Amino acid sequence: MHIDRNAMRAALERMIGHVEALPEFECATVRGRQVTAGDAAALDAAVAQSWHDALSDLDVKLDLRVSPADAPAYATAAGAVRLGFERAQLLGLQVGGTADAPLYRVVRRDGMRFDIGVRLNVDATCPALGLEAALEPERRLEGRYWPCLALTHADAFWFVQVQALGKLLRGDYLIAAHLANCQVNETLVMQMRQRDDATGTNVHRYGGRERLAYLDIALPGFIVSHDATESAIARQLCAAAEAYDALMPQLSQGYAPRTGIFYELWRCYQAELGICQA
Repeated sequence: MHIDRNAMRAALERMIGHVEALPEFECATVRGRQVTAGDAAALDAAVAQSWHDALSDLDVKLDLRVSPADAPAYATAAGAVRLGFERAQLLGLQVGGTADAPLYRVVRRDGMRFDIGVRLNVDATCPALGLEAALEPERRLEGRYWPCLALTHADAFWFVQVQALGKLLRGDYLIAAHLANCQVNETLVMQMRQRDDATGTNVHRYGGRERLAYLDIALPGFIVSHDATESAIARQLCAAAEAYDALMPQLSQGYAPRTGIFYELWRCYQAELGICQA
């Protein structure tokens, strides 16, 4: 894994080339500058404005013209897939925004990050493309109190993991710690769901002095920490990652662990930022 200006430019060119081929595409801009896959100068300028270091992301704005029947799909992860971001390529994905202006925050498995804001121009004269919203059907396994967690839960979790890591590596301990605490808390909620599944109820007068999954995690040796605070936050991020991977397969169907990719990205960030052991 290697992240530099050339990698960012190549990723942007591929992404723009993909969306330009869509019938609903109207235009793409990066930081206010219109870009096309065939305009080398525009791509170079977009990267020059976007690149700061290996943690930088690409802020891409897209105008799309769609039929009323297709617009709802863009409010879900199906929109990201339509724009070329299949789950198999992703470490994390957070879908937000509004119905007419969805936002996809993407971390690919090669480390490239995108913030893609879409303006949907809904036009009744557009032919319907048959796009379907990515709504995972609720699955409830026999004997379980709670339904299975959707894979979109995992996509969002891992996006926040990388977001927190970026804050940590840039020295923003306050936000990094806040996000890391939220991530650990998410694993505790998952353990509570697991307990409810085992007992058939979410009412518990007494607990069972449970062993908390995140407390069993040690800090991997490759991680560089410059002070006790950074080390503590890094340990929480590792604990959240490994606890999530231990718990999610028991609460979902089709989930594949992602900690290895997360650690590979962490190593890459450290190398690209010149962070090394003193």
